[in-house]
Formats: sequence, structure tokens, C-alpha cells
Amino acid sequence: MNPQTVFVQASLVPEGTVHPHECINGGEASNPAHHLGIKVKYKIKDGNIEREFWSRSSGDYNIKKLNLIVDFLENKDKDWTENQPRRFLDKNYARKRFKTSYTS
Repeated sequence: MNPQTVFVQASLVPEGTVHPHECINGGEASNPAHHLGIKVKYKIKDGNIEREFWSRSSGDYNIKKLNLIVDFLENKDKDWTENQPRRFLDKNYARKRFKTSYTS
């Protein structure tokens, strides 16, 4: 793979709809990440052959990070996100959060 040819595309379907290529395996039905698909395209280093795949993740911590990505793509307010279940929260010294954490 040629790293200079990698293209990542996020695709959201309406809330309440499961993306045909949802990016998570498992998790609770109410996880926003169920309506997110993440497609990765790249070219093979030797030649001009293009490949693509839909990314899939599992595990609580990955799902919480993907839920946060959905919040970001939907332009949700940080205060709103911090009060939602199953979200990854990065360090934020202004908010007195000195280490990464997760909402329950």
C-alpha cells in the first residue's frame, strides 16, 4: 500500500437507521455509531490497482470513540457529548479533565 494514496470517507445515514456498512460489530442498539460507515481506499504500491474496504470495529472502547466521531460529524456541542452515555472524552485542561476518560 502507498500511504500517500489513502483516502478515508465517513458516511452517515439518518439517526435511527443502521448503515449498510456500519462501522461497529455489536454494541447497544442505541449507539450512534450504528449509523456510521467508514470506507478506506488506497492504491497498491506496485502499480495503479485501487483497493477499498469498509472498516469494522468492536469492543466497548472502540465503540465509545466511534460514538464521539458521530457526535463530531453531526456538529454536536461538547457539553452535550460529555453528558451522553458511551463516549470517549479526550484530555481537556480547560474543562479540568487531565486524562482521557469514558462516559458510562
